[in-house]
Amino acid sequence: MVRSKTKNSIRLRLPSVSATGVAFCWLFVATLFAADTDAAETAEGPNIVLILTDDLGDRSLSCFGGTVSTPNLDRLAREGMVFRNAHAAPMCAPTRDEMFTGISRARFKGRPGIETPFFTNRLQQLGYRTGMAGKWFVGSVFDPPRRGFDEACVMVNGYRHWNPDVMLFGSGGLMKEFNQPEITDRLNEWEIPRGGDGPHHATRLLGRHADDVCVEFLSDFIRRHRDGPFFAYYSSKLTHVPQSPTPDGDPNAISVYQTAFSTIEDRNKLSSVAQVAEAEAARRNVRIDTRNFRNDGIRYLDKMAGCLIDELERLDIRRNTLVLFLSDNGNSALDPLPDGARRLPGRKGDSREGGTRIPLIANWPARIAPESTCDDLVHVQDFLPTLTELACGTSVQNGKIDGRSFAPQLLGRKGTPREWFVGWGAHHNIWLTRVADELGKPGLEPYRLLWVHGRQYKLYNDGRFYDLTVDLEEAHRIPPGAGSPEAEAARNDLQAVLRGYVKEVRPKE
Repeated sequence: MVRSKTKNSIRLRLPSVSATGVAFCWLFVATLFAADTDAAETAEGPNIVLILTDDLGDRSLSCFGGTVSTPNLDRLAREGMVFRNAHAAPMCAPTRDEMFTGISRARFKGRPGIETPFFTNRLQQLGYRTGMAGKWFVGSVFDPPRRGFDEACVMVNGYRHWNPDVMLFGSGGLMKEFNQPEITDRLNEWEIPRGGDGPHHATRLLGRHADDVCVEFLSDFIRRHRDGPFFAYYSSKLTHVPQSPTPDGDPNAISVYQTAFSTIEDRNKLSSVAQVAEAEAARRNVRIDTRNFRNDGIRYLDKMAGCLIDELERLDIRRNTLVLFLSDNGNSALDPLPDGARRLPGRKGDSREGGTRIPLIANWPARIAPESTCDDLVHVQDFLPTLTELACGTSVQNGKIDGRSFAPQLLGRKGTPREWFVGWGAHHNIWLTRVADELGKPGLEPYRLLWVHGRQYKLYNDGRFYDLTVDLEEAHRIPPGAGSPEAEAARNDLQAVLRGYVKEVRPKE
């Protein structure tokens, strides 16, 4: 595959982020992505397969120390690069917003709107064919074609692992008969009707498992665009609740859960799938073992990743395809670890390490050395500049985006690793009681929580300050003026960072 490099590509040198708080210059990003039709750039980078899973902690995979066998992902790690200090937002939607925009959610009052481009818009401009399958949950507008996807198979109406409701956009192959017309009204992906008089509706695939459908769709997409370049995004809903058997499970249990998912139409009631399934199993005299469903989901996720990798190898395009695997948040409380192993403090929804640290693997046989590791601080905000740089060979570093490209590290160079990231998205149901107890403020009301996570120190916008090298639990805050000279200097530096996102940092000591 031959890809020409534009003679007019420009390396942008842009000012650092100003301290204007949440008011943010989205116009910059739009300008950054504006296509010059007279001197259009042409992609020179690899095919890209991005696998994003749901609620998988830093230590859930066997290559990260977990007890569940994940041979396909282990191979990706062994033959590629493992990141040991990668982070996301502690909840799924903020992570997706930050990954696709390169901007911290701390800068937005709500979800990023249509005026904020995604990196997929840029990849399209560079000549990539873009396809996705699975969970959406990104931005304030549900419209995959406008968000930079040529083809999309979206799982709508909640977490329906069996009998999924799907919407198709632009498919040139599998299930193209279900393609939707152009979206003209605002759609709610949580409540898409099946049938009816409206132009948009979901199709329920009875007897199918959602992730099988996703991988079949993307495999077909890859086959049709094998001459590349292409971007294929597999956004799995595994291993999110409600837990259920996978297609590799007991057929009787599968039948029970298919019935349970079909029984529940209201996506808000999907959390009761387990109870409905238990009643159905008792009626049929079928034994189900719910305890291992999550671990079965991890195994099946690994199998699905293996199917995509096998397809790349069959098509003889594996060598020049970058495969990235990561999770949308940490969930250390559920990591399947050996007995006695220490878990990261926190879980999904928590601002601590167990809620934000994620597994991240990069594999590109043509360029990434096998058995590589990277200890640099990396955040999902970094995907936009990284993938854009790899696609066109032009850095968009130091612009008014929060992401920092780790493309140089992938290629064996030092690069310019980030010193910190600004986090947002913790859920007050998880952190508020713990923080209230620590501050001695019972009845503390929820507030907008931000934090800046450095390599050693971490500062919250409520004034709490920790040395993570000795207090990963965040149990012993360092009061102002009580730290070492190094710590106090770091506090001042991190306060200056936060002032770029909020008007002031006011400790609650």
